[in-house]
Amino acid sequence: MTRSILLVAASLSFVVLQAQETALKVSVLKVQPNQGRVRVCLFDNEKDFLNHARQCIDVSATGESSVQTTFQLVENGTYAVVVYQDMNSNGKLDRNWMGLPSEPYGFSNNPSTLFGPPSFGKASFSVTKPTSIIVRL
Repeated sequence: MTRSILLVAASLSFVVLQAQETALKVSVLKVQPNQGRVRVCLFDNEKDFLNHARQCIDVSATGESSVQTTFQLVENGTYAVVVYQDMNSNGKLDRNWMGLPSEPYGFSNNPSTLFGPPSFGKASFSVTKPTSIIVRL
């Protein structure tokens, strides 16, 4: 009986540890001051990466060249962040005639975008405790 209780307690402890939530602070550098909004989007898997964000936060591009925002109640796991500055506040990342972004953008881990957007793996990072990252546009 005592062994059964210990096994149940250990199982519940494991479930509680798996469901822990924390905060993710994102600092965005090289923002063009006073031009639109900065959209910061959080992705939690390869399949949805660049298509369906888990959550997005819009931040006003004030007179500073950087902005910060925090995702609250982020479960422990692997994530990637995509950021763009919506300079004309039309709610989307504008593109030029070749389909390339014409507004500033960036990814977590600041990977090269010379040959297109990075994979989820190149932009991803682990969250297991309060975490801060920096994204450069």
